[in-house]
Amino acid sequence: MVSTFDFGFAIDGFAPASAIAEQSKAAESGGASIIWIASHLFLRDPITLAAAALAATKKLKVALMALSPFAIHPVHIAMSAATLEELYPGRIVLCLGAGAPVDFQAASINRFHPVKTLCETIMICRSLFSGEEVFHEGDVFHLQNRKLVNGPRDIPIVLAASGPKMLH
Repeated sequence: MVSTFDFGFAIDGFAPASAIAEQSKAAESGGASIIWIASHLFLRDPITLAAAALAATKKLKVALMALSPFAIHPVHIAMSAATLEELYPGRIVLCLGAGAPVDFQAASINRFHPVKTLCETIMICRSLFSGEEVFHEGDVFHLQNRKLVNGPRDIPIVLAASGPKMLH
């Protein structure tokens, strides 16, 4: 689990993907315990970068930050995190968020009901990580009696929140 006292660093996706392995090794040897890899539209893919960072290090945790259910379906978010956790047990943290409005506008992605959407996404991911068959009939998402093939998975989920409704 990530504590408030962990030393880590963040990757925003501007640096070339080829730099992630060396950056991650340097961070780990310098005492960092976690790397937060941002998911910004039009930059580099955080899941691919996470795999490269994990492969290049021995203990460094990776937080997928902040994957948005408006850009990636919650089932795919859970699949990606669970697959990385299967390969690198105990080293994955999932951070969920609504995403940057300007980037989503540029990609013609509508962000309807962000609080409700994030709440349902957290519920879906937690349920899928439990390894149990999931039936979810929400206002935003619907899942019908499916489970992850590689569950259960112990993956912490954190929320990237900025508005008063989301913080509440």
